[in-house]
Amino acid sequence: MQFFLKLKNQKWIRAAALVLVTAMISILSLSSEQGIMSSRLSVYADTKSDWEDAKEDLADAISDLEDLESQAEQTAEDLEEASQILNKLLDVQAELEDKIADCQDLIDQNNEDLKAAKQKVDEEYESMKLRIQFMYENSANDSIWAAIVSADNFSDVLNRLEYITQVHEADRQLMDDYVAALDEVERLGEELASNLEDLLSMQADYQEQQSAVQSTIAMLKQEQETYAAQIADAEDLKENYEDTVSELAAKMRAEEAAAANADPDSYEGGGSGGGGLGDAGYLTDDSNDPENQTSVSGEELVAYALQFVGAHYVWAGNTICYDWTDNVGIDCSGFVHMVYSHFGISTPRYSQSFKSVGQPVSYNNIQPGDVVVYPGHVAICIGNGCIVEAQGSKAGVTSNRPVDCHTITAIRRLL
Repeated sequence: MQFFLKLKNQKWIRAAALVLVTAMISILSLSSEQGIMSSRLSVYADTKSDWEDAKEDLADAISDLEDLESQAEQTAEDLEEASQILNKLLDVQAELEDKIADCQDLIDQNNEDLKAAKQKVDEEYESMKLRIQFMYENSANDSIWAAIVSADNFSDVLNRLEYITQVHEADRQLMDDYVAALDEVERLGEELASNLEDLLSMQADYQEQQSAVQSTIAMLKQEQETYAAQIADAEDLKENYEDTVSELAAKMRAEEAAAANADPDSYEGGGSGGGGLGDAGYLTDDSNDPENQTSVSGEELVAYALQFVGAHYVWAGNTICYDWTDNVGIDCSGFVHMVYSHFGISTPRYSQSFKSVGQPVSYNNIQPGDVVVYPGHVAICIGNGCIVEAQGSKAGVTSNRPVDCHTITAIRRLL
């Protein structure tokens, strides 16, 4: 009897020990899983912090690039304006050179006229002197008295004296006319010389302006070259930050999926329905049916999204591409972000960030255009219980899965 009691006690001891060992294994397993989960969440948080820093750096790089492009554009406008001013100056100087040439021709002609006028005055003066000399030399021989005496009558005498006087007056008038003509030619010469001096002064001013504008143009061209080099460097920096942001986003999604115990490609297949609802209370509260805050209709947004069905999926991708041989495509949050951006609606670029944007919607009130969030995934409701999504690398962008293909953690209305 004692033997059986002893044996029974040993069985209970072994059973208790087995239970204890099982419990310890479970505790250790749970502790290990919690440790792994905590480690994954810590890595995810670090990656997210790096991603956010990279996004800020990218935003700064884009801002700097835009500033450089704006300054380069202003320089190009200034250069164009300076070039137009230079062209006008060159046109004015060309006209001025023609005027200077014409004025010089007139001066040359005036010099010839002046020379001829002086010669004519000298010749006339010599002729007049000869005539006067002839008259008065003959008067010594009483030619004038002889002319009076030989006159037939007094009237003839007066006529002869008047003739002599007229000859003197005619000579004097002729001489005055030649001298006046000479004065006019000299005056015109002085006026032409003054005009030429003014034209040459204007030419010097325009040449000085031309030199200043040409210096400005040279400086602006140098600025253009400097801005071009700076813009090229800024674009390279922006592209580097874009690559960094994309790489960190892909890493973050992978870590998020791992932390949620979900394979990032788990959305490729399955999901025939019955995914259930997450713990967001509003999903079952049918009072959550907000009105649209924009003029964009859900049907309009869905129609735009459906045209991309068949496009390639690439983690952290931002490009619609139908050539699956290239490593170019778009991921789930990138697809939703692109569709909404087309209508001017700002959205996050990370799937789980969609949980806190827009307005909450209950499952029973879901409408076309609403955003549906799953663990590590996001899609757009298209109506009739289906979604359009960048599903995964095997399926690409699709529109054939039910809205409850996986556990729904959030439904948000952004329209």
